[in-house]
Amino acid sequence: MKTVSSNLTVVLTFSVALLFFNESSPAQIIFDSGDVNVVDSLLADYIVVQDSVAGAATTVTVEDGADIPSFDPENEDTSIMVSGSSIVEISGGVTAGGFNLLGNSMGIFSAGVVGDEVQTFDNTFLTIGTPDGNAAVLDIQDDLEVGGNSIVDMYEGRVFDDVETSNSAVLNLFGGEYDEDIEAFDNSVINIFGGIYSTGFGDLDDIEGGEIAVEDDEVVNSAQINIHGGFFMGALFDPDFCAQGNGTMMIFGSDFAVDGVEVEFGPIEAESGLLTGILEDGSELNNDFIQLDNGVIILVEVGGLVGDVNCDGVIDLLDVSPFVEAVSGGSFNSKADINMDGVVDLLDVGPFVALLSGN
Repeated sequence: MKTVSSNLTVVLTFSVALLFFNESSPAQIIFDSGDVNVVDSLLADYIVVQDSVAGAATTVTVEDGADIPSFDPENEDTSIMVSGSSIVEISGGVTAGGFNLLGNSMGIFSAGVVGDEVQTFDNTFLTIGTPDGNAAVLDIQDDLEVGGNSIVDMYEGRVFDDVETSNSAVLNLFGGEYDEDIEAFDNSVINIFGGIYSTGFGDLDDIEGGEIAVEDDEVVNSAQINIHGGFFMGALFDPDFCAQGNGTMMIFGSDFAVDGVEVEFGPIEAESGLLTGILEDGSELNNDFIQLDNGVIILVEVGGLVGDVNCDGVIDLLDVSPFVEAVSGGSFNSKADINMDGVVDLLDVGPFVALLSGN
């Protein structure tokens, strides 16, 4: 294991290159040795972590004492960039700028401060905190942006600005604190199982299909946020829950009511109102909502098996008749909505047959 110490000079003894562009350009330290390196001191340059020439993954651990500058002189850009199959573990220290994961790389955060955006691209994996709750709090002092088929699990920590997903990414929020918007775009999915959501001046949860430019044509792709738990403090000026642009919000719980009137499970008919109820984790809802531009908010009953349409605890041939009735009858039944798109229709037949056959 190699360590970057406080007396770092021009020569680095573990095959780390220093590249200086000119006196005014920022420099970078390239870790590409294919082994494990430790950063626990003040650096003069930002970090690039990449695989070795032979293709071996490089690991960099950022520990207490680390202080890493930003890519640009105003400390508003990237401090750490990771690519290939390489790994960065942050267990302490601070960065003036952000953190970028690209190209199948991995990040593991358990403590410290990231001074700007955390961004993921290209099939990367990022874990923030630990399921047992024993990690220290990691602060992200700007946005958390998850894109490009990335998967991010966040258990602890705080995001000071927006959380955004796009391009088929998946973000699982098990805990943590979030100061601003939670937004899903472009076929991405956000699963909310816990956490504290205090939005400052924006929407609490904004789900949009999103308009993306493809050869100058605008196309709309659906996105989804699934809410199983969490404490939602409410937005100051805008509706707490907003589904728009073909986006879907699914809220899992019980005892739902809109403006004090009990409502059935399934899509909410009202365009806006006050939603109350009990979430799957036992948290209480008391939040206003709005549905715009083909966006939909769906209330989903918790408990039981999807596919167990007759509610006898088993998925078998006895469920066929009530399933057919649900498909042909037009009324919503969460147990018959096998693909969980908020509608019971012919698109559920294939997945239902697969459940019956055990596939």
